[in-house]
Amino acid sequence: MTALLEIRDLKVSFVQGKQSRPALEGICLSVDRGRTVGLVGESGCGKSLTALSIMQLLPSPPARIEGGEIVLTTRDTSRDLLKISNREMRTVRGRDIAMIFQDPMTSLDPVYSIGEQIAEVLMTHEGMSRTDALKRAVQLLRDVGISSPEQRVRQYPHELSGGMRQRAMIAIALACKPSILIADEPTTALDVTIQAQVLTLMRSMQQSLGTALLLITHDMGVIAEMADDVLVMYLGRIVERGSSTQVLERPAHPYTQGLIASLPRLDMPQGERLVPIQGTVPGLGAIPSGCRFHTRCPHVMDICRREEPKMRSSEQGHEAACWLIEGPQ
Repeated sequence: MTALLEIRDLKVSFVQGKQSRPALEGICLSVDRGRTVGLVGESGCGKSLTALSIMQLLPSPPARIEGGEIVLTTRDTSRDLLKISNREMRTVRGRDIAMIFQDPMTSLDPVYSIGEQIAEVLMTHEGMSRTDALKRAVQLLRDVGISSPEQRVRQYPHELSGGMRQRAMIAIALACKPSILIADEPTTALDVTIQAQVLTLMRSMQQSLGTALLLITHDMGVIAEMADDVLVMYLGRIVERGSSTQVLERPAHPYTQGLIASLPRLDMPQGERLVPIQGTVPGLGAIPSGCRFHTRCPHVMDICRREEPKMRSSEQGHEAACWLIEGPQ
């Protein structure tokens, strides 16, 4: 079965004067119809940069795509999004691929009503009249669980709560029933109750529309609840991939193990402390040689400092880039 979205060996750099600093190197991932792929890692690892590369929304300059392919297969047609024109890409955004951004307050336009922002998508991609698009906007707000949608459709982003703004963003993203939905930290700014409601909403909408979901987050709890497959990213590279069960229950890479060990658990004995990952993600100008995680890894060996490991299989469908794994490359 052909994946709806397949990224092959994506490389992105940031150019500063005569210097080119690699930000993404060799990113490979695929998203199949109806499945949820979780992309997880700390802030600064390149998750959002990957999403912006897919949507062709990178700030250029300074960002520059150095190589790779981003192949989208919809309506029995495959296209490399890196080779199509800006005009063609504008027809893809919102219709075939939609994105929920991290902060709806800065993503929504403050000078247009919520209804007008939803209607714009429908008028652009579906050819609806403004009247019909606004009527459809009311229904979309109702579908995402916003009360009194006839009133909310005329309100502006600052008049809505954080949870309502996020729901409005989901309504915009799902207006044209896209094949793929990219959700970039969709619950970061929400309290726990609203977060649960938004995740439930996304899952139900995905099931009803058959949409594939690329879920970007640093929250392993969200990954456990939502994802079918998981990719762990560190400093611009994928360091582990597998099913959610494999990655969460049998993490193979020390970085993944550290992410999971730092999470609070309901069964933690009283007085037990969380185990944080030491240090921070290095900047682009300070990428270490060898394994990129070796400066923070509790299991570092001499070879880790000299050579960067390739992906090795720890079990069927589960692989990680670590010298501790004795599986085939």
